[in-house]
Amino acid sequence: MTYRPLIPRDPPDEKLYYEIFVETDVDCDGTVNVSELQAALEKKGCNYTSTILLRAISFILNKEVDTIEKEEFPRVFYICETADVNELQQLLFMAADDDFSYSIDKEEMLKILIQLGFEILEEEIDFIYDALQDEEGGLSFGMFKKVLNELYD
Repeated sequence: MTYRPLIPRDPPDEKLYYEIFVETDVDCDGTVNVSELQAALEKKGCNYTSTILLRAISFILNKEVDTIEKEEFPRVFYICETADVNELQQLLFMAADDDFSYSIDKEEMLKILIQLGFEILEEEIDFIYDALQDEEGGLSFGMFKKVLNELYD
């Protein structure tokens, strides 16, 4: 699969995504399984393996599941459609960005670092964040990648 850059878009239109949910829930059980999600994403030109999608779902929802509830679907589908979920840094950024601002605030940064297994104090997040935040007070995707690269080096 070819790398797709992360390009900011409008936040998800929940009404539209609920319509997609109804179309995607082929077996009409009120949830979308990985195979159904995979087929719906392929229609949008996003071709992911079931393994990649399971990993994406676990990061996005912060739990291990193989089905997506209706209320979770807009977030999961939007992120899988927007980010290249084969690229872990894009997936983590979008999963952390709760308000779809394409900027990570301190609370979102702390959430994703804890999810990744880091034991980090709020003071440490303040130090990192204050040094790297942009003019709007957020952390861009580029800076987020730098933080992850530093933490994993």
